[in-house]
Amino acid sequence: MNNFVKRGDGGKTLREAAASWTVSCLDLIGTPEQVAGQMGDAMDQIGGDGFLINGPLSRVYVSQITDGLVPALQRKGLTRTEYDHPTFRENLMAF
Repeated sequence: MNNFVKRGDGGKTLREAAASWTVSCLDLIGTPEQVAGQMGDAMDQIGGDGFLINGPLSRVYVSQITDGLVPALQRKGLTRTEYDHPTFRENLMAF
C-alpha cells in the first residue's frame, strides 16, 4: 500500500492514520448536574453545536445519559424538551 499521509507522521498509510486518529476531549466527570454544568460552561467558553458522547455501549451507560444527563441538560435549558415539528427531517433542519 502506498503512503498516503506524509506530514511528520512517519509516512503512515491511510489505514494506519485512520486507526490512530483521536479527538481531544473534555473529561466530563461528576453527577449529571455537574456534567451538565461543565458542558454548558464549555459551550459558553468555546462554542460549538454539540457534543459527541463516547463510551461503552451498554444499557447502564445509555440509561445514565438518557435518564440522568439529558434531564439535567434540559433543566439548565441546554437542550430541548420537545420538538417543534412533526417530522424528524424538519426537526433536524431547524437546528
